[in-house]
Amino acid sequence: MRVDLVAPSQHGSLVELLCELHAYYHAGSSTPRAAVRSHLVENLLGPESPLRLVVASQDDGRVVGRALMAWVARYAVDHGCHRIDWPVQAGNARGIAFYERLGARRVVERLGYRLSEPAVGALAEASAAAGRAG
Repeated sequence: MRVDLVAPSQHGSLVELLCELHAYYHAGSSTPRAAVRSHLVENLLGPESPLRLVVASQDDGRVVGRALMAWVARYAVDHGCHRIDWPVQAGNARGIAFYERLGARRVVERLGYRLSEPAVGALAEASAAAGRAG
């Protein structure tokens, strides 16, 4: 098994995974692979990005979740971080069970909010209108 930062040779596989995640979280909609690759390389993995993407896999390419999370915890501790937070959908029972088996606990004092269309467009238009008026 290998756990390490994502290498350039893994970008293609990561693009596929990101496209699958997008389809899962956005009711089957698709996004152009070229746009995903560009976002991955130029933003997520760009030289100024504070993000670190990690992959854990067996020799046969099978992803290993607990090993990945253990690596992330070690990386965090080694870099002075003493807490890891991440979002999970309320209906993701398998994910929630996995995280709880790691020892993670639900953060009950935090709520998530989402601004979607048409409210996003309305807020953007209000901002544009305020800019034109000022």
